Amino acid sequence: MPELEKLRTEINDPSFKFFALNIWEDSDPIEFLKENNYGFTLILNADKVAKRYQVNGTPGLFVVDKDKKIIYTRKKGEKPKDVYNAIKKILAED
Repeated sequence: MPELEKLRTEINDPSFKFFALNIWEDSDPIEFLKENNYGFTLILNADKVAKRYQVNGTPGLFVVDKDKKIIYTRKKGEKPKDVYNAIKKILAED
C-alpha cells in the first residue's frame, strides 16, 4: 500500500480515484488508512464487489479513470512493486 499511495500522490489528478476494498477484515480499516495517511477511497464490506470483480486477495484495489472505467484491478499474488509498475504503465499509455 505504501507504493500505491506514492503513485496516487504522484498522479495528483482528481479525475483518477483509487478505491480500496475492505474484504474479510477483522480490524478497523478506516483507522488503518488514517494511521498510515493513505488517501484511498475505502469501500467497506466490499465482499460482493470483490466477488463481482474477482478480487481474491487483499488489499483489493481498483484504479478508475476519469470516464469511471476500471483501468486496473489488483490480482491475487501481485507484489507491491508489480502493482505500482503496472499502474504507471497503464497511466502512461492514457
